[in-house]
Amino acid sequence: MNTYITISGIKYCFGTLPFDVKEKVILKKDRKNEYDEWAIAIYKEGFGKVGYVASNDASKIKGTESAVSIYPLFRDECEAEIVFMKNDFIIAKVESL
Repeated sequence: MNTYITISGIKYCFGTLPFDVKEKVILKKDRKNEYDEWAIAIYKEGFGKVGYVASNDASKIKGTESAVSIYPLFRDECEAEIVFMKNDFIIAKVESL
């Protein structure tokens, strides 16, 4: 079964610049996040932190999983591949769960 996520918070980092379809990103649990105990940060080589996995229904695209639902499924980090981009909406397929 494929697991898809919405990448959010990109406007606070680099916008869509670091992203391109079929490129890989790294998901890392952000254990020091003081606002969200389930936060999962998105990292891209050459940029550093580029966003977060959307954490609730208001910030994620229908049909994608939230950070809360995938947080327990991996230890510290895993990979995802960008599969869709439109404006500020980015969807990635998580590969290593």
